[in-house]
Amino acid sequence: MDEGTIQMMIAHQTFYVPTLSAFDERFSQEVKDQLNARSLEKLAIVGKKGRIAFEMAYHAGVKIASGSDILGPNQHLKGRELALKAAVMGPMVAIVSATRTNAELLGLDDRIGTVETGKLADMIVVDGNPLEDIGLFEHGLEKVVLVMTEGRIQKNRLHAR
Repeated sequence: MDEGTIQMMIAHQTFYVPTLSAFDERFSQEVKDQLNARSLEKLAIVGKKGRIAFEMAYHAGVKIASGSDILGPNQHLKGRELALKAAVMGPMVAIVSATRTNAELLGLDDRIGTVETGKLADMIVVDGNPLEDIGLFEHGLEKVVLVMTEGRIQKNRLHAR
């Protein structure tokens, strides 16, 4: 990512979907027994460059959506992506990147992405205030207490409280 790329992304209204969690230092530590030294070295280099690219793009005004390359047994770490983004964007902007901006990227912003009359009721309820502790999403199994898709409850742990 360089300044020319950023300006081209802005000019063409291109979305940027960084995957910071896949290269995060904490992730590298968590998988260090599964990777060789060269792979860990590459993760560190890509992680540093990725953070710099993300900060440059964000401060320049590139539209930033949210995604993750985390697969398999580390699925629970997908929430870390929001925390890493929030360190630069702030928690509310990071949440918006994963909701409204993702809906816009997919061309579905007329139906999802925000809580509004006439839109599908896709939402989650967390145990806590994510604006005060964005790390709640990293502990989704415990902290996400309600999941609703298209107005139908998929997970409900509210009654267990």
